[in-house]
Amino acid sequence: MASYLVNFLKSTFSYNSSYWTNKKTYSLKDGLEGLTDKETKLASYWNTPFNKICLGMKVNSFPTSWTVIDHQASSLFNLIKDGNFTLTKVGISAWESLVAYASRWLENEYRGYDEGFNFYNEYVYARIGFALSTKCKAFVGFGTAFRNGEDKLSNITCGYALCKWKTTKFAAFGYILAQ
Repeated sequence: MASYLVNFLKSTFSYNSSYWTNKKTYSLKDGLEGLTDKETKLASYWNTPFNKICLGMKVNSFPTSWTVIDHQASSLFNLIKDGNFTLTKVGISAWESLVAYASRWLENEYRGYDEGFNFYNEYVYARIGFALSTKCKAFVGFGTAFRNGEDKLSNITCGYALCKWKTTKFAAFGYILAQ
């Protein structure tokens, strides 16, 4: 069942949004339509135990790309609400599979990485995400914020970025489904 549908064009589900840490639905009617391009947050976010999270990203006109995180929790809300980091171990290939052309970036930049729920380091913050360990070289995530080369905090509600000489961002429409 869908827990979240995240529109990158809006800041509704940015990293600091209270929707990650509260039990309020958002645009309930839109969530009952299925997998559309309309933002929503359903009660399944806090009342559905799961063994897997399915993550999807749709970038521009590319088809939606999907990956699965095997993780057990009483709800996505309980996993995220307190802001504590929870490690995932899906690996770089799973995160790459979410984004069009990301593997070109990540394979060239790979020097170690971190991934998980409530992930953060000095440069990147994500409610669900992955980041290369050195500075802000590259990241993929849902509910993300990052410090760019000018040390300014920027948001990408859902998507990925490469922060090298200049910041290149690709925003996506995100799907977060609990199973």
